[in-house]
Amino acid sequence: MYKIKKYHINRLLGLFLSTYLPIYLSTCLYGGAFDKISVGARPIGMGGAFTAVCDDGNAVYWNPAGIGKINTTQINATHQDLFGLGLVNYDFIGYLRPKIGMGTVGFGWIRFGTTSNVEFIDYSENTYIFSYGVPLPADVFVGANIKYYFVNYEEKATGYGVDIGAFREYMDKMLTIALVCQDVNRPVIRWGTTAEDELPMNLRFGVAYKPVNPLTVAVDIDKINHTEQRDDPEIHIGSELWCYKNLFGIRMGYELQEANEWNFSTGVGIQYNKMRIDYAYKRHFDLTDTHIFSLYVDFDKILTGEGAAKKLKFADTIGPKLTLMPDMISFSPDGDGMDDVISFIITAADESGIGIWKLEITDVRGNRVYAISAEDIPPPVLEWSGIDISTGKPLPEGKYVVIFSAKDKKGNSAELEPMPITIKFE
Repeated sequence: MYKIKKYHINRLLGLFLSTYLPIYLSTCLYGGAFDKISVGARPIGMGGAFTAVCDDGNAVYWNPAGIGKINTTQINATHQDLFGLGLVNYDFIGYLRPKIGMGTVGFGWIRFGTTSNVEFIDYSENTYIFSYGVPLPADVFVGANIKYYFVNYEEKATGYGVDIGAFREYMDKMLTIALVCQDVNRPVIRWGTTAEDELPMNLRFGVAYKPVNPLTVAVDIDKINHTEQRDDPEIHIGSELWCYKNLFGIRMGYELQEANEWNFSTGVGIQYNKMRIDYAYKRHFDLTDTHIFSLYVDFDKILTGEGAAKKLKFADTIGPKLTLMPDMISFSPDGDGMDDVISFIITAADESGIGIWKLEITDVRGNRVYAISAEDIPPPVLEWSGIDISTGKPLPEGKYVVIFSAKDKKGNSAELEPMPITIKFE
C-alpha cells in the first residue's frame, strides 16, 4: 500500500542517508504526501502565509483564485535541495496565460523525488495541475485546480484531486481575506497492486494586509479540518517589505506546526527588468536547514519594453481586443439593497500595450450619463450605481446604452457594439 511503501522508503533513506530525512518524509503522510512541502521561495520566506497574497504564479499551488487577477503571461520555477544533501529534490514550474475566456489559465508541475546521487532507490511523486481563475464583481476572485497525481516507483500509482479557492479585497485592496480547500474530493491513490490510499482534504484560511504600499503582513491558518493524524491547525505568520523602488525585497516568517514548536524562515527577492530571483532560508526545529531558490519572469511586460519595439517594427493597424460583460441586463438602483449596482467585467489587450480606454453610458437620446477613462490596462471589474454624473442624482427608469472603447499605444482604436441595459424599479 501507499503508506507502507513510503515507510519502507523512509527506512531505506534513514539507513543510507541520515537519521533526519525519514522523519521529514514521514510528516508528508498525514498532510497528503504530494502537497506537504510548500512551493515558492517567496511564500516560504514569508513563513507560508501566502493564501491571501497570491499575486504571482505561486498562486497555482497556494490559491487558484489568485491567478484570476493576474493579467500578464508568467513563468515561475522553484528548486529545493532538501537539507542540502543533494539526495532529494522538490521542484515546481508554473505557467500563467491571461485573457482565456473571462479569466486566466495556469499550468503547474510539482516533483518530489530522489536524485541521481541515490543509486539504491528511484522514487518520485509528480503533481500535474490545471488551474483557472476569474474575477467577479465586488472585488471577488474565484478559482479551481484539477490535479493529476502520479507516483513513479516499483509499482505505479495515480489519482485525481480538486482544489477550490476564493478571496475578496477590501479597503481599496489594502485588506484581502481568502479561503482555499485542497483535495476537496479526497483523492484516492490507486496502486498497480490494486491497493488504494486516500489523501485528506485540507482547509486553509488567510488574511493579508498592506498598511503601506511596500509592506505586506499576512497570517494563514492551515489544516483547519481535523484528521486522524492531526487535531490542531498550523499557524503561519509572515511579512514582506520592498525597498529601493521595489528592486529589493525582504521577507520573514514563522510557522507553528507542532505545539510550542515554531519554525523560522526568511528570504530576499531581487527584481529587475520584469524578472525576479527569490531566495528563502527555512530552519526546522528538528531537522537540518533548507535553502530554496525561485525564478519569476513576466513575458508580457518584457515585450512592452525594448523587445516589443523590435517585434512591432512592421506596421500595426489593428486596434485592441475588447470584451465587455455585465452581471445583469436590468437593475434597480432604488437603495433597497437588491440589484442596486450593475457590474461590468471588461478586458482590453494589445501587443503594443493599451494607451487609453473609456467606458460611457448614454440615454436613448445620446446624452452621456456616466463616463470613466484612464491610461494603461483597465481594471477587471467596473461598477455603476445608476447615478447621473452631471446631476449627481439617480436616473429614472428607462433604457440606456453602454459603449466601451480603447486605443493602443500605436494609436489604433477599437470600439464594441453599443450594449443596451435597463433601469427598472420594481
